[in-house]
Parts: sequence; C-alpha cells; structure tokens
Amino acid sequence: MRRALTANLGWKLLSVGLAFVLWAIMGRQSEMEMNVSAPVQYKNIPDDLEISSEIPEHVSLDIRGPADRLTPAYLANASVELDFGAMHSPGERTFNIDSHDTRLPLGILLTRAVPSQIRVRFDRTATRDVPLRARFYGSPPDGYHVAECILQPPVIHLRGPESHVAAITEVQTDPIDLHDIIGRHVGRVHAYVGDPQVRVVGQEYIDYELTMEKGRR
Repeated sequence: MRRALTANLGWKLLSVGLAFVLWAIMGRQSEMEMNVSAPVQYKNIPDDLEISSEIPEHVSLDIRGPADRLTPAYLANASVELDFGAMHSPGERTFNIDSHDTRLPLGILLTRAVPSQIRVRFDRTATRDVPLRARFYGSPPDGYHVAECILQPPVIHLRGPESHVAAITEVQTDPIDLHDIIGRHVGRVHAYVGDPQVRVVGQEYIDYELTMEKGRR
C-alpha cells in the first residue's frame, strides 16, 4: 500500500500542482466586474428632525464577483442604506459610501461607489399656517371682472423642515378658470406649495366662492 502511494510521486505532485494552477486560472477568469445602479434607502430618522437637502435616488456601484452571480435577478435587491440614528440635532452629516453602507448579495464585493459620499442636511420639524391666494387664468366675459373670491379655509397648514417652512409666505391655488363665469360660482381646487420638502397637512381640497360683476372695478 505504501509503495503504491509513493510510486511516481513526482508525477503525482506535478499533476496536483497543475490542477491547482488550472483551478486558480479558471477561478480568476470566471470573476468579473460590472456596474449596477442601487437605490438609496435610509432608516432611523428622528421624529423631531426632517431631511432638508436633496438625497440622490440612486448610487452607481462598481462591483466584482463570480460571473454567474452578476445577473439582474441575483442583484435585484442591491441597495445603499443610510442610518440616521446618530443624528440628534439640526446640522449636516456626510456619509461615506463603502461596504458597510451597501447591501450586496453574498460573494459580491464593492470596488467603488459614485458618488462616494452623500451629505445630508437636517432641520427641526416645523408646522405653520400660511395664507392662501386664489390664482386665475383665462379672460372673463366682456365687461365682467372678479369682484370677490372667498377661499375656505383661508389658510393652509404646512409641515416640513424649519428653514423651508419659514421661507413660504403664501400658497397659491391651482388656476381657477374665468371663462363664461357670470355672477356667483363655487368649486374646488388644490393648493400648490411649490417646495417638494414641504407638505400640506389635513387639507385635500380648497373650496372657493367666486363672484363676477359687470362694470368697472
């Protein structure tokens, strides 16, 4: 038995070495790199803080891994995850996008992220009542003008980052069509804030009562 194991030992060792080299070459050839666009997700936002800056929706990730795993199905859940749990007061925070912030399948490595950093600004959450103003379009019938337009409610309740809410002095309604309106007219419109960081609280529609009169203003 011992003689059988040691017979032609040099050739056997050479065969094992060649097999190892072949395995290493084949393994290296099967590993590839590619780029994937990963959505940016975040968690643990404090209740009294708001994100007041823009955050990119996606980050471009250069990744490396076995060729058979670099498929759309295998990479479908790849993402960048930012944890805001350490933020306790207003200010700015820069997040470096590295392997700790990326969620990649097993066996896939991150080589580069573009952008490699994301800076996020936080403000206190603020609420405020802001006056509403009616907006019109179109020409009224000949000789008529807008005598009065009553909005209900006359103000709208806003919520968002403190600096954004403070910058809004009024909110306009969607345009109210003046064509063919004579006398009294009632209807409903939406209000447009104009700042994507600020949202309307508890008011889906604005009711209006429009009065058109004939003659000079």
